[in-house]
Amino acid sequence: MSSAPSPRVQAPGGSATATQTVGTCSQQLVSQFNSILSAVNSTVAVDLAVKSAQFQDSVAGHGYAFTMLYSTDTYNSATCSDVALGELAVSFAVEGVTVSSGRVTVPESITVFENPAITNVTSVTVDRDVHGFTYFSGWESYDQVSGVTQQEYYSETSFNMPSSVSWNANCYHASPWQCEMSPWDGLSYGAAGSGFLMQSGTDIKIPCTSQTSCNSTPTLSAWWECLSGTSCNLAAQPCGNSYPVSLSDHINAFEENGGYSGGNGNGNDYEAFVQDTTASPHWLCGSGWQDMASSSYPYTEWAQSIIEMPSSGCCPVPTSWGTLTFTALMCPGSSSSSCIFYPSSYDSINQMDNYCTATGVYYFNINVGSYSSSNGQFTEQYNNNCDF
Repeated sequence: MSSAPSPRVQAPGGSATATQTVGTCSQQLVSQFNSILSAVNSTVAVDLAVKSAQFQDSVAGHGYAFTMLYSTDTYNSATCSDVALGELAVSFAVEGVTVSSGRVTVPESITVFENPAITNVTSVTVDRDVHGFTYFSGWESYDQVSGVTQQEYYSETSFNMPSSVSWNANCYHASPWQCEMSPWDGLSYGAAGSGFLMQSGTDIKIPCTSQTSCNSTPTLSAWWECLSGTSCNLAAQPCGNSYPVSLSDHINAFEENGGYSGGNGNGNDYEAFVQDTTASPHWLCGSGWQDMASSSYPYTEWAQSIIEMPSSGCCPVPTSWGTLTFTALMCPGSSSSSCIFYPSSYDSINQMDNYCTATGVYYFNINVGSYSSSNGQFTEQYNNNCDF
């Protein structure tokens, strides 16, 4: 069995357009979102969560610690206003239990979802996914001025979910059996997965009972996470089941620093969001401000737009999805006027590889298209065989 190849680096063409539009009214929504979240009575929410029989069953006798509140909110898409609390999430770290991506190890978490009135528990999840594996493909970018790498205050990727997904006989995960792929956006303080900080995106899973028997219907979800030894260093935090993701939905995934225009003014704080602009009602799921202060990194330098197969083991093959088109931008300045499509200093990272049993060697099975600095778009095409 040969070793996996190194990431490919593709030279850019053209220059970045000066100023770009950020999100679908995302900044207006985020301000309202944070105001609503900060007004929630956390004591009441935590008390309701820990008294839930579902929570006690899930924690299975382990110790636990409350970590944060976050939420999924609805909004009026016509006016970019009228944000309303849709579902509250109460997150706990499970003591003595960790999950790992192979690169990053974090505590397992349990999320208790509650109704807006904080009177009923709607569902409970045990969170074991960690994004930031070896197997990912896409573009990442940094920006330099006079040889100095600039801080990235904001990163965003927009895309449509696949219209259909499928699996093949080589598509599996050792435990449990499943096919899986995750499109996401992220801010990082290192290149090629060396400094994951905060990500947000969606996930597509096809449960399988064996390597050759999988469901025809995928399970779709949205999530966000923060990594790298920070205060909210946990498994990926799921968005509530009450506001699901569907095939073909249009998604915006973005992260921002507190020093960014309209932020809370604290450069140690970051937040991550996923926005579904197709669902009815439209919804926004996010972390709210999280203290990410750490001596291990000076600031975020890289914006990332990625498809990932979140898996462990030797050589997973992701869910087949055809071709997806992404639009990615970043903001190397604290003002929204600084936002640009990726400039001349960017890498194309393709580490998602597939071990082909027919030939006994590795092949890339994601074809990452060139990045357009004129409109911020690129494609990622799934290759279903070993002919790459």
